[in-house]
Amino acid sequence: FTIAGNESLLHDIVRSIPVSEITSTVTLGDYGTADGSASMSFLKDLMVSLRDLHGPQLQFQIIYEDLPNNDFNSLFRRLSGIIPEPRSYLLDLDNVFPMASGIEFRKQCVPFNSMHFIMSTTAVHWLSRRPIRYKDSLYVYPESSMEERKAVYDVARKDWETFLLMRSRELK
Repeated sequence: FTIAGNESLLHDIVRSIPVSEITSTVTLGDYGTADGSASMSFLKDLMVSLRDLHGPQLQFQIIYEDLPNNDFNSLFRRLSGIIPEPRSYLLDLDNVFPMASGIEFRKQCVPFNSMHFIMSTTAVHWLSRRPIRYKDSLYVYPESSMEERKAVYDVARKDWETFLLMRSRELK
């Protein structure tokens, strides 16, 4: 995801983040992060825009969430610049403190009322469980039976509700 051509979206996001005069640290999250590559440039643009709006004193805590078996080593290699693309915001910005959480996002991952912004670019489509054994495929397709589609829909609906409930606890 890049901001090029989406400046109005970034502007709307930045204005919606509750930063007060006494806030010295803004906490941002990337849930289902994998190696962090999908969010790297967006998070940099977001932090730069927040500092432009609220001042250069803002510090950032970045929470990278994924399953406990995620390859967090690749995330930290990317953040340090060992994996060069996309360019790590840590190479350009000071007072940014990334950390990882191995708590699966269908649970509460951080304390109540602690996050200013949470994003998930490529993970919430994964179901918590396989709802049915498909007759003619590995996953549901338009040609799937109504029973197969309903089974997937029911699990996806419940997973989405759980995801939103957990985020409602975490967001400021």
